[in-house]
Amino acid sequence: MFYRENGSGDPLIILHGLFGSGMNWNTLSNYFGEEYQVFLVDQRNHGRSPHDEVFNYSVMAKDLLDFMDQQHIKKASIIGHSMGAKAAITFALSHPERVNKLVAVDMGVKQYPVQDDDLQKGLLSLDFNAIQSRAEADKALAFYIPDIRTRAFIMQNLHWGPDRKMEWRMNVASIIDNIDKIGEAIEVQGAYAGAILFVKAAGSDYIVPDDYEGLLEIFPNGLIEEISGAGHWIHADNPADFGAAVIQFLKS
Repeated sequence: MFYRENGSGDPLIILHGLFGSGMNWNTLSNYFGEEYQVFLVDQRNHGRSPHDEVFNYSVMAKDLLDFMDQQHIKKASIIGHSMGAKAAITFALSHPERVNKLVAVDMGVKQYPVQDDDLQKGLLSLDFNAIQSRAEADKALAFYIPDIRTRAFIMQNLHWGPDRKMEWRMNVASIIDNIDKIGEAIEVQGAYAGAILFVKAAGSDYIVPDDYEGLLEIFPNGLIEEISGAGHWIHADNPADFGAAVIQFLKS
């Protein structure tokens, strides 16, 4: 898998969310890199990593295991956001001996609804034979994705291909074909004894107070911390408070 590396110290692996990539975490990578060797990993079908028709949490966990073996990382702390959190949790449940501490960013283990149909239609709608600029792509996507911020996030995946046509860097077809699997609950058998921090965004309902008891039953050594002034993209909305909370947990 493609990755970016920064800093020095104990290894810290960061897994991005759906439709994202490692570069979404560049700013916090610099912050965490002051004390850790940070690896920003592009998960399969995202960023610069390989495309594949198979796309679920089991294979993403296997990807992470292979990555750690290739980098000779025996044990690491892992931060996962949204989809990345479920991938990280899946990995930790299967390979607890390879995980130091785990941070699940605005994501629990239950089933969640998948992205809306309009967003998916927007991804498939662009005619790259006709679109000549990012401005034209933005205008076309606005019909399906009216929220400017969401659209800007999605458009980070656009790039100029070798034939000088704009294209998606991510594997849109595979992601959409398998998107129901991304919303599925994680099957947990027994309790996970490792240290885990669930970071909840105050402005998001991915983790709600009714989830707390169930999460702490599965993760008896878990903590839940809420970050104010942030929606689902906590690391972009309030990086200062989020980063401080994560460092405090990792060093405790």
